[in-house]
Formats: sequence, C-alpha cells, structure tokens
Amino acid sequence: EARSGEVEVDTPLGRMEGPAEAGVFHKGERILVSIRPEAIRLAEEVLRHPAVVFKANVEKTVFMGESEHFWLTAAGAVPVKMLLINPKPGIEAPGTELILSVAWEDCVLLQPEEAGA
Repeated sequence: EARSGEVEVDTPLGRMEGPAEAGVFHKGERILVSIRPEAIRLAEEVLRHPAVVFKANVEKTVFMGESEHFWLTAAGAVPVKMLLINPKPGIEAPGTELILSVAWEDCVLLQPEEAGA
C-alpha cells in the first residue's frame, strides 16, 4: 500500500513499512524487497527504524574467521542468508530459533522488472 512518501509491503517475513519516494510505488502494485545478508541483525541489537522483526531457524552456518554465514529458514519455508561479524557463541547450532530484525534504511525496494523477476 502506498501513501504519500510512505509504503507498506506485506512480505512472507511480515509487514514492512517506511518512507519511500512519492509516486514511485502505487497501491496494489507488486514490489520486490531486497535485503543484503549483512543488514539482518539479532533483534536484541537496537535499530534506528526496524522495518520488520521476524523469527528464523538456523539450518547451517559457516565460520569464516571474524564473520559467520548463516543459512536460515523463516516463516516456515522462506530461505534467508545472514552474515554476522563476531557473533555471540551458541547461536549457530542447527535448529536454533533466532529473533531477527532489519532496519528500513537497509531495505531496497524494486519494481519486479528492475530485479529481473
């Protein structure tokens, strides 16, 4: 749903809302929300303007020195990849449920044709 300077998007991870350029998106229009893996945070970390808070289960992790890559499943079947720098120990076990969040500023909204979808 588009309002003057704001947009609400229903996604498999939950409803996301925040500022958007006026006139770019219209009510009922399909929008692709792109989130980079490093933009996903543990919900306990304070965010400026969270777009969405969601739960995800750890499928597998790969430790890469100072960072750890997480392959997760959210909302039952939505694959999500997350990258954390120096994650706290104990959250990497398969099956662990994490509560995650994404700041609106880290979401990129695209028309489906811009994304090749």
